[in-house]
Amino acid sequence: MAKKQVTFADIAEYTHFSKTTISRYFNHPDSLTLENQEKISQALEDLGYKKNKLAKVLANGKSEFIGIIVPNLYLHYYSEMLTQLLSSYRDYHYKFLVFVSDNGPDEEEQYIEELMSYQIEGLIVLSHTLSSEKLASYQIPVIAIEREAEHICSVTTDNYMGALQAASLLIRLFSVIRRRKNAASTTTGIDTFKGDQPIARAMERAPKDTWESPSPIMEYRFNTRLTPSNAEHNATSDPTRNALVIKG
Repeated sequence: MAKKQVTFADIAEYTHFSKTTISRYFNHPDSLTLENQEKISQALEDLGYKKNKLAKVLANGKSEFIGIIVPNLYLHYYSEMLTQLLSSYRDYHYKFLVFVSDNGPDEEEQYIEELMSYQIEGLIVLSHTLSSEKLASYQIPVIAIEREAEHICSVTTDNYMGALQAASLLIRLFSVIRRRKNAASTTTGIDTFKGDQPIARAMERAPKDTWESPSPIMEYRFNTRLTPSNAEHNATSDPTRNALVIKG
């Protein structure tokens, strides 16, 4: 025979408190004295009380569910992104409902409607199937990752800054090569890098002036303020800056 679920009424009867006081213990414990908190806590242990998350959802309207839509899980990017999102439970205690959507907009809309029926508090979308305008129409917080997001909030990689960082790294690398090369003779310069095979191969294949001469043109351009279509970047900023844009 299944064990009867302990209710607020049972706890109230056991402790001789009102059901309102028991409710305050669960929702606003600081409103009770420490002595009364300890009495109720002991009663929960004595009665074998188990939390009823569904009852809490019905009481305060907060499901603590977040929906996630991913296009697939066979690409490492999406599986790793999902792993990182799910791991956030340890810090924030939100639960995730995940759908893999790869069969068109009708299927994805059906998945989102299903998620909405669970009263999700937000939606994270990695797929590119539905427009941001359509996603915004659901009237819940939506975060897009690496996709079109004109009408919703998004987290995207700043490809411009990423390219700038990569180019800056190459410039520094060639500066190191020049210094090492200048420290050696012309005939033994490449031999100096035999231990660094990728560098040696690059030097052998590249035109001589690529790694012998300074790079004033490149350096000048990277120290000039450029204005891409969506943002203004200062190329003199720290090249180690995180190349991530959060728009909202």
